[in-house]
Amino acid sequence: MTLLLVLACIGKPGAGDDSGVAADDMLSRESWVDSSNRDGMIEIPVELDGSASAFMVSVESDYYPVLETLTGPDGRTVLTWEDWYDSDNSLTYAFFWGTKAMAFNWPVREVDGPLAAGTWTVGVAMIDGSGFYANNVDAEVIVHRKADPDLAQGQVRARIVWAQGQGQDPDVVAAAEQAVERWREVWAMHGLTLVESWHDSELSSNLGFADSGSAKVEENAERFDGRELILVLGESISGASDTYGIAGGIPGSIEPNLNSHVTVAWLAHAGTNGNFNDDEIRLMGETMAHECGHFMGLFHPVEWNYDAWDALDDTEDCRTWQSCENKLGENLMFPYPICDWSSCAPQPDLTGQQKGVSQRYIGAL
Repeated sequence: MTLLLVLACIGKPGAGDDSGVAADDMLSRESWVDSSNRDGMIEIPVELDGSASAFMVSVESDYYPVLETLTGPDGRTVLTWEDWYDSDNSLTYAFFWGTKAMAFNWPVREVDGPLAAGTWTVGVAMIDGSGFYANNVDAEVIVHRKADPDLAQGQVRARIVWAQGQGQDPDVVAAAEQAVERWREVWAMHGLTLVESWHDSELSSNLGFADSGSAKVEENAERFDGRELILVLGESISGASDTYGIAGGIPGSIEPNLNSHVTVAWLAHAGTNGNFNDDEIRLMGETMAHECGHFMGLFHPVEWNYDAWDALDDTEDCRTWQSCENKLGENLMFPYPICDWSSCAPQPDLTGQQKGVSQRYIGAL
């Protein structure tokens, strides 16, 4: 996974918004503690009244929660892990175990909706460290529902958090602020309005991998209001000089948990001299937008080895580096920057279906 970011999403712009629906009225939340049954499963009911455009189920435990099935109100199996686990196409990370905090957003694509009224059932398996089903284990379950009448426009609030001491360098701060303007510009092309705030933290400047999970990450996220995506800016990620950013999930949860953030390393963008030029600042802004895109459910349209793709119909299933760079190289979610000895090409584009995925994310309101 490359470039990824944690953001906070709320509300629609006041100007020009004729929906008549306030942001706080669009999103509902309920939570409870549940336990796995004798088969190692938790069956999570999601009650919908017909107004919901999307829902998210977040599960956190000392074990590993994994999505197995989604059943509609008519009893029909809408989604099963067996159709996707070994697929060359990626729909959600919720099918895979390895983190103790799972997030599942539905629908992902337009073809997956709309949502029928009634009781949907999300079947989550609780897996132990050896990969076996675990019965009678507890998990915190959180269900968010959004009733958003406009899936073409969304406002996203981002908490941009400096790792310890990183917000003290005026040159780095200036570069980061300019990068955020590029992020804002790219998202605006696709109907997403970015509203950001800046914060300090005690998180290490050598950031960990966001998808690995960390109690310190959860503690940091709990400072905020729980409807947010959180981007942490540090010097490096696991000491690497060439890792731009990592997302805590595809998608990630707007609820504070072990993985609820994106990390971005400013030094990887600035290069060995540590000084930013305009091209490096633009690239960092696109990294922010790219990683946020992951957190909101977007996969790379093609993966690094050109042998796996996202689950969208309007992104090319190319199979060689040359055809992939020619057809998808300007896409925001392309897996790597395309650079020559002097600069990197802009990558601002999203397809119609990619835009739809980001707008269906529970935090884009």
